[in-house]
Amino acid sequence: MKRLLLVVLLIGPVAARAQMPAEPEVRRAVPVSAPDAEATPEVRRAEPVNPETYPNPEWMSRVPANPVTKPEPLRAEPLQTPIPVATPIPIPIPIATPLPPDPTPVPVATPEATPMPEATPPLQAERPDSDADSGDAGGIRFAPDPGYVSGNRSLMAGNGFYRRKMYDMAVVEYEKYLISEPQGEGRDGAMFRLAESHRFLGNERAAKEGYQRLLSEFTEGDFVGAGAYRLGEILYNAGSFGPALAMFEKAEDRAASDEVRLSAQYYAANCLAKAGKDAPALEAFEKIAAVEGGNPYREEARFFVAGAQMKAGDRAAAYAAYNALAGDASRDALRAEAGIKAAALAVELKKPDEARRLFEAVMTNPDAGEWQGVARLGLVRLDYEAGDFKKVLALSDGELAGLPKDSVPEVLLMKGNALKETGDTVGAVAVYAGLIEKYPDSAAATQARFKKLVLANASGGDEMLKEVDAFLAVSSSPTERSQAFLLKAETLFAAGRYQEAADLYAKVIHSRLSQRFLEQALFKLGWCYAQLGDTDTAAQTFTDFLTQYPGSDLKAKALAQRALAYQQSKAYDAALKDFDVLIAEPKDLKERELALQQRALILGQQEDYDAMAEGFAKLLEDYPGTQGAAQAYFWMGWAAFEKKEYARAVESLRKARELDPKQFGDRATLRILLAHYYDKDREAVAAEAGKIDPAKVPAEVMVWLGGQYFDEGDYARAIQFLKPLADRAPVVPVSPDVFISLARAEIAQGDYAEAKGPVSRYLATAKDPSTRARGLMASAQIAMGEGEMEQADKLIDEALLLQPEGRLNAEARVLSGEALMKQGQYDEAARAFVTVAVLYDDSEITPTALKRAAEAYRKAGNSLEAEKALKELKERFPEPAAEKKPATAALGG
Repeated sequence: MKRLLLVVLLIGPVAARAQMPAEPEVRRAVPVSAPDAEATPEVRRAEPVNPETYPNPEWMSRVPANPVTKPEPLRAEPLQTPIPVATPIPIPIPIATPLPPDPTPVPVATPEATPMPEATPPLQAERPDSDADSGDAGGIRFAPDPGYVSGNRSLMAGNGFYRRKMYDMAVVEYEKYLISEPQGEGRDGAMFRLAESHRFLGNERAAKEGYQRLLSEFTEGDFVGAGAYRLGEILYNAGSFGPALAMFEKAEDRAASDEVRLSAQYYAANCLAKAGKDAPALEAFEKIAAVEGGNPYREEARFFVAGAQMKAGDRAAAYAAYNALAGDASRDALRAEAGIKAAALAVELKKPDEARRLFEAVMTNPDAGEWQGVARLGLVRLDYEAGDFKKVLALSDGELAGLPKDSVPEVLLMKGNALKETGDTVGAVAVYAGLIEKYPDSAAATQARFKKLVLANASGGDEMLKEVDAFLAVSSSPTERSQAFLLKAETLFAAGRYQEAADLYAKVIHSRLSQRFLEQALFKLGWCYAQLGDTDTAAQTFTDFLTQYPGSDLKAKALAQRALAYQQSKAYDAALKDFDVLIAEPKDLKERELALQQRALILGQQEDYDAMAEGFAKLLEDYPGTQGAAQAYFWMGWAAFEKKEYARAVESLRKARELDPKQFGDRATLRILLAHYYDKDREAVAAEAGKIDPAKVPAEVMVWLGGQYFDEGDYARAIQFLKPLADRAPVVPVSPDVFISLARAEIAQGDYAEAKGPVSRYLATAKDPSTRARGLMASAQIAMGEGEMEQADKLIDEALLLQPEGRLNAEARVLSGEALMKQGQYDEAARAFVTVAVLYDDSEITPTALKRAAEAYRKAGNSLEAEKALKELKERFPEPAAEKKPATAALGG
């Protein structure tokens, strides 16, 4: 009887096979006048190993799942839309068609009776030819044919009835004989044929007792092996495999021919397999498979061996065995089944080309039957896994109908996925919708609902959230709901709604989603807490992650994020500990670069500047192209600056400014400027000051630069630095000296209008005579420049009154002489200048006064006095004073 079982694709060892081939008819003598004999009942053959003994491994029925993109290093990102590959779906696969009767196990013949003597006319019959009524030409016998036995009429009659298949009458005569002749010569044969007669009559219990009686009374003889074999069959069919094994082993030991011995070996091996004794069963089947000539069990044995190898985990050996059977098995059905199993193993062994060859061979096998649908399914899966989506989409409705029925939802899911991968999202949504409608309870439909949800709402945002909520309203599957919660959390995460996302991630991590999704959810939960500023909870969440998923691919990221959380909460020791763990890893770990950078910053926060600089130097050494290079150079320069190593500071700070002018431009420039300032490199300070907002330059530096250029008479440069400083007031306190110096520089440049403001602001703060006198003289110079000589004279006189002696008095007298010169009163001007030379011996003012006196005398036409003035100048100041422009008195002097 044929049987079709559903098993999972890409599986296992021995599939359930057909029942044991029928035993041939038992020979008997036929009476001359006997009517046509009825067919002898078939002797049931032991079944091969039940497939449930070696269940198919689950992996072979599944399409391998695609990976999730993980968050980028050093920052968390939303999970890529969580669309797992279809939940594994069992696929119906037909078991091999029951084995045909050819080849059958070697036929077993009953022993023939000993020939009856001719002296018994009533029962004397012509002895038939050996195969006249065997029922199976060419069969072999277990024991001698019943013949003619002299000496007992009951035995002779029983043998006659037995040969004519008149088993009920044979039973009576054999029992008479056995009772009357307890020591009879043909007793063992009679006992065997009595049991056989009961078997043919359907009296299994009596038959079993007969065989047992024979074996308990006799240990030698032709009938012992035959009886053991028959008793083994009965025990086997009753499920008593241990006792059946003992009988088949006895039959093998007593067998008179190789054919009978091989048959007994085969059934003994099946007994071992049925009893769960895998190792001895495998050894027995291997011995049977090694017998090549005239062995009807060889292919069955090879199939068992292949299955046992796969059960033991030796998939390479199992693949080789199934592959060989797929090529040389004598029956097409067996070749097809072996080909499917070999192809399945080839898939697992990463041999897709071999798998394709085997599937295609089954497709061309004319007698493969339903295995062709399985092969077609295998080819579709291979195309899908290879990314050949065009072939998947080319699967026609007719081909789809030819697949195992339970696999149709999975194939539709693959078609939808293929459409998605090729950019046809509309088509993919339509296929998913059809799958959900036709197979709503399938595992593939579960996947399709979620994929359809994702594709239909790929735009995200509020509409996506509404769709997810609508999906949750109708979905009752815990897995589906968890996936939807995760999708909603991802959408919220991407929108920066971290509190709402955190609430959902907290719910998802307690669901039964796959580990990779739970890992991502817990990691993102920690990230949300960090973004919300809850660094303590973030650190604890990352600690939970590291505890639950110590082997996760996100381990380094979680460790880095925990360290950052510790750092933000100022738990520096804990942060350093985590960063040190990452720094101990190989250089190709991305988080190691972050760890070096942040560790150095923490050391700076702890004011360990030398260690900070060393840390940044290590960062630059290990990662020359690091994005943190500008920061590293800045803080290295900062540390050198603090140690007054100005040359080193300038070198590092310039690199920081070059690499990131936006972040470090002004910050680096200011410290470079100060480094040059402390080194008194005026030109370098001035150059750096020109690269930065003047408002950011320290006031003392601007005063220093302005004073330096003022003293050299470079009034334009002096104004460049003094004017921005004066403009800071009153927001920023500025010394009054800045106003007067700026005014004098602008006066020297002839810019009298601009000078009025600084002078006024200076005079507003001038409270003592000296400062007020200085302001008045500046005002006088402005009046002189604007031609208001009378006003100038009044201002000069007031200044002289305020400062009757001293340097300011000398400057006022010189200024008075300049006013007289401007009015053409050269004699008076000369006397004013000479008065300064008489009263004061100042190395700067006196030489100027003598020179101006000589000029005034010359203009007045008094050459003699002019020569006297020049002679005095030469005698008193043999070294010529530096030439300066007017109004070059020392700043604030």
